[in-house]
Amino acid sequence: MTDQMADCEKSFYRELYHYAGDDKSIVMDTISGRICFKKILDVYNVDVFEYLMTHSDIHIPKIRAFWKEDERLVVIEELISGDTLEYILCNNHPTDERRKDYLAQICDGLSFLHRAVPSIIHRDLKPSNIMVTDDGIVKIIDYDAAKIFDENETKDTIQIGTKGSAAPEQYGFGKVDERTDIYSLGILIRQMFPDDMAMLAIADKASELNPKDRYSSVLKLKAQFQTSKQAHKMNCVKALPGFRTGKFWKMIVAVIGYVLLLSIALTLQSKTGNKPDTGLRLWINRIAILGICISLVDLFTNWTGIYHKFPFISSKNYLLKAIGYALAAVIIIFFWAFTCAQVLNFST
Repeated sequence: MTDQMADCEKSFYRELYHYAGDDKSIVMDTISGRICFKKILDVYNVDVFEYLMTHSDIHIPKIRAFWKEDERLVVIEELISGDTLEYILCNNHPTDERRKDYLAQICDGLSFLHRAVPSIIHRDLKPSNIMVTDDGIVKIIDYDAAKIFDENETKDTIQIGTKGSAAPEQYGFGKVDERTDIYSLGILIRQMFPDDMAMLAIADKASELNPKDRYSSVLKLKAQFQTSKQAHKMNCVKALPGFRTGKFWKMIVAVIGYVLLLSIALTLQSKTGNKPDTGLRLWINRIAILGICISLVDLFTNWTGIYHKFPFISSKNYLLKAIGYALAAVIIIFFWAFTCAQVLNFST
């Protein structure tokens, strides 16, 4: 866009409201009367905004105009009336079906970006960058970090994204492509479905460290949770820790681990005072130890999800999270020890 065109474009928009301390404002298109959202970017890829301006999708905010201004990019886009997914998850507590509808729409929006030639990689997919309109339409927002896929690039040259949801390749460990967004989508699924084992299994595969082990497209991921209502019918054994991703080596390690756990718990010898336990007392102690082991596996692998609501475990602060897990482990041990003591007292 030439300077003359940019100056002309600027004159179309009148500022109505400016967000304090931010480069964002609400403006009105004086020609059409349309209310728009204006932002000024320091980090941007012009090719991304050119594509989004000339290609539209219901799940992507419509770009009305953009121009350069002192090495920064001014973007005028559709004003979205709604809330972020982050706010909705924390405050509205949507049903599982509603969450799956949101996820399906996110997949459709990402698929639109990935079908661009060359593909557009969002690189910063997270709940705060997803809006849900008052009509229930999902919009993937904020393309500051987005880039055009380069098949000749061997690794990401600019480390950008959000810690905790950015894929390893965004830190220089490989080439950024569609699977980079799929990794972030896997992290997002964990946040959306913390207690759904079938969805967590999908999240595990989506967020594998090696891009080759992830879903190759968002549509394949979408089909995974939509086909035959698989998310509700997943086999209990398949949902076991170690079996959720279907990777052979993980299943072998899990089988060995479970066998060792059972053999240790069920061959354990216990004493009451200096006298070895026998009979019912011995087996009650063994079952209690087995219960502790299985409960700790459940806690640290989020198998059933029942511990997710324990204080601090869902915290983004690593120290609070560690405290939460420690408290939960103490409660588990105390519960089984107390239960064992009560059963022993009752049996005698």
